[in-house]
Amino acid sequence: MKSFEVWLGVQIGLLVTIGLQDLQTRTIPNSTLAAAALCGLPRLWHVGWAPTLAGAGAGLISFLALYAIQGGAMGEADVKLAAVIGLYTGWPAVLTALALGIVLGGLWAAAWLLLRRQREFPYAPALALGAIWVLLTDEVRLYETLLALV
Repeated sequence: MKSFEVWLGVQIGLLVTIGLQDLQTRTIPNSTLAAAALCGLPRLWHVGWAPTLAGAGAGLISFLALYAIQGGAMGEADVKLAAVIGLYTGWPAVLTALALGIVLGGLWAAAWLLLRRQREFPYAPALALGAIWVLLTDEVRLYETLLALV
């Protein structure tokens, strides 16, 4: 097994952990997100600095903008998670991962609202699933299909 495959397994494990943690406690500690970010650093050498940092920047900036305009429905940890997802997936795959996470999050929110009658819901599980999908399938262009549906 190659070392990058080991790191990929660690990254997926951390995404699952983050999703479950948010589901159970509705919080994601900064220490968990910092550890997750550190586990994305091997990608800098495996894939390259430019696509890795561009992915992290795109995740951070796009979700920071959403956080600024959405009025409190998204937590700060979700913004940090988007940056970690960008670090893991790189550019342009971060667009697919986050678009898929947003679509899954919308479906998740609708079900949560209907079944639990609560407006607040954990968003990290949907974001994590979108990222895991991209990491496992290496699907980069799915975002084009998702945008065409909207």
